[in-house]
Amino acid sequence: MAREGVLPDGATFVLLLRCCAALPDAFDVARAVHCQIFILGLASDRILMTGLLVLYSKLNDLDSAREIFDRNPIKDVVSWNAMIDGYCKMGEFGTAVSMFRSMQMENARPTEVTMASLLSACAHLGALNMGRWIHAYIRNHQLKMDVVLGNALIDMYFKCGAVETALEAFRGMPTRNIFCWNSVVAGLGMNGYGERAVAVFHEMEKMEMIKPDGVTFVGLLSACSHSGLVTEGKKYFSHMLDLYGVEPKIEHYGCMVDLFGRAGFLEEALHLLETMPVRPNAVVWGSLLRACHIHGDSEVSEKVTQRLMELDPNDGAYYVFLSNIYASSNRWDDVERCRSVMLRRGVRKVPGCSSIEVNNMIHEFLVGDESHPQYEEIYAFMVGIEKELKKLGYRPSTDCVHHDIEDEEKERAVMYHSEKIAIAFGIMSTGEKEPIRVVKNLRICSDCHEAAKLIAKLFDRVIVVRDRNRFHHLKNETCSCNDYW
Repeated sequence: MAREGVLPDGATFVLLLRCCAALPDAFDVARAVHCQIFILGLASDRILMTGLLVLYSKLNDLDSAREIFDRNPIKDVVSWNAMIDGYCKMGEFGTAVSMFRSMQMENARPTEVTMASLLSACAHLGALNMGRWIHAYIRNHQLKMDVVLGNALIDMYFKCGAVETALEAFRGMPTRNIFCWNSVVAGLGMNGYGERAVAVFHEMEKMEMIKPDGVTFVGLLSACSHSGLVTEGKKYFSHMLDLYGVEPKIEHYGCMVDLFGRAGFLEEALHLLETMPVRPNAVVWGSLLRACHIHGDSEVSEKVTQRLMELDPNDGAYYVFLSNIYASSNRWDDVERCRSVMLRRGVRKVPGCSSIEVNNMIHEFLVGDESHPQYEEIYAFMVGIEKELKKLGYRPSTDCVHHDIEDEEKERAVMYHSEKIAIAFGIMSTGEKEPIRVVKNLRICSDCHEAAKLIAKLFDRVIVVRDRNRFHHLKNETCSCNDYW
């Protein structure tokens, strides 16, 4: 076309942008097309610029997409959807929610695509109240509840710990595909309802048009692992190929290593790991290391950590696990040696971060955080809580403190863990009997777990904590995990 001297017009570039969107790595091509659009004076073509914005969003170049978006005086729903979806895919869920609020102020009407993206953001943030508002909006505005939107709704409720509401949404769907069933099996498992996950799997088996796939068995085996259903997990794993035609992959072997490890069968876990037909990755070895930490096996954990450091030397979580085991055995020289290795290799520990939704706002807290405008009030409240907990028999567990310091200092160190700060803020900021829902980026420590159970009893609250592995529903000094985590 160029050789013939024919100048491209807007329609030409619309087709080019569609072609770019279908390419696996079209960033350089997109830049070249963008330049040609400006050179030919087509930058005022709203349809063309919207297509370019959508392309940049798909390529995860949100800076370029946002620049086009902000310059466009008339923003249609396609532009809003592209930006919201792009932020969700990049993990910037808070920005996605803020973008939606701006969309509402501009009186742009959301579509099913908008709501599916927003439900994903709510799921990751644990923003149940906003998720419920979106659900109500879908009903009130009669948006089409297709399997994509329905599955996003189910996933949101499960990831916010609203198990029964998730099941109601699932049962109310007019049509359900394999993705919906998989979400329910996995959602029940992560919330500690392993036996119910197994029951749903059996119900799924009876559906003529639904066949279990690899994702189904990841959710099922994980559910068995988190609920201590060792016999059931072994049975489903052994039947995957012969009964269901699903060949076990590394993620399924990882679930089995986790299943054996959590149950204390470390030798079985290690044997499976060493004999599995696929080469174990850092995730599988990490499952065994977590099991060693749970059961205090420092000998095996050292061997596993050495292997992990070879596979992924920059992941600070593995060093922390090993330090925890050393600290629990008062092996302070080894703790210091582990810290020195981290410093020498430039490995950084990921700080604990917990978030809570209060009055439709997400509040985030780090360990010992003093950045919140109410931190002095929160900390004073926490001191009072700890005094009351000690009357109930609470004794801080300081095994996770990696320093050879006095017990009083250790207690002070665990007192200001991020999940405790978030829980205290939630109790201060919400009405009586209102559930407290906290999302943490790391695994909850044993001390915070015990303290949260007692806090739930002390204030007669339901406390739901979602850590990186599972949910903990705490009520009346008990937890849904049955202390099996």
